[in-house]
Amino acid sequence: MFSTNLKQNLLLIFLAAVLLMGVIWAALSGIAAGKSSIVLKNATALDKGLGYFFADQNRYPTSLELQDRNLMLNYFSIFPPAAILGGKCAQTFQYANPTAKTFELDFCLPKAASGFPAGWSKVTQ
Repeated sequence: MFSTNLKQNLLLIFLAAVLLMGVIWAALSGIAAGKSSIVLKNATALDKGLGYFFADQNRYPTSLELQDRNLMLNYFSIFPPAAILGGKCAQTFQYANPTAKTFELDFCLPKAASGFPAGWSKVTQ
């Protein structure tokens, strides 16, 4: 039979473990939310910079041009945006330029935010 002290100690250990798991879960959830916020800010900046490029060139950059940091720094204050990994995706952004007057910017969120689900979402023009 267990003594009363042993039962109390086991109960305290169990409660401490549950509390610790809750703290860890909350921290990880907060980190994912912070990463998603950064990805959304970067996606907004990319969309705005692509608009500047269009206003200047009357077309959107090709995928190859978007990889040219020196060219893109004319339209962005910081380029390329930081990769924010986590969640469901191995990369943060994907860009496609189907026609000169359109683009598709896919971005991956570690956690749902601002009406976008966790995982891949798309901005098109």
